Amino acid sequence: MPFMKKHSLTGTVVLIFLASTLFSQALLTNDGGIIFVEEQVFMEIQGDVYFEEGSTTPEMDLFGDLYVSGNWYNNSSGPGISVISEGTVSLDGANQFIGGTNSSHFPSLWTEGGPVIKQLFNNVFVHKNFNLFDAYFETNQHILEITNSNPNALSWQNGFVGSSIMGGYIGRAISAGGSYMF
Repeated sequence: MPFMKKHSLTGTVVLIFLASTLFSQALLTNDGGIIFVEEQVFMEIQGDVYFEEGSTTPEMDLFGDLYVSGNWYNNSSGPGISVISEGTVSLDGANQFIGGTNSSHFPSLWTEGGPVIKQLFNNVFVHKNFNLFDAYFETNQHILEITNSNPNALSWQNGFVGSSIMGGYIGRAISAGGSYMF
């Protein structure tokens, strides 16, 4: 049975989720702890994710899969998810956004949930793979940057990135000899 109450992480807390663990929360707020999600772990947040500045910079070391049905807020001075991470964040709810006062970094980012709208309210950096599936991903006035130069780092089925008249755009790292889709 999933947990359905609010949990807040404070101080220097290390949470380790062991392989094949199913963990479900209605909300996740990290205000100064370290969350470690191990390989082959599926963690589901049935609500919003918040990274808030506390006594230390909150961080998530993500090596498994994190499914989020709500919005993503990074209000800390750090990237939210550490740059050493290799896991996947899946935005699997309807009409979600990534926002907060600071840019967010993701190892891999998937936009699931069918033909829905996902929006940026701050800059986003994806370091491995970005999969749109069927979503419309609106950048507004912000940047979606894919830092992996592999031509297959961007994939989709029927989804697309919209760069509105507000000046936002998608950026990609490229290397010589590759064929890239934008």
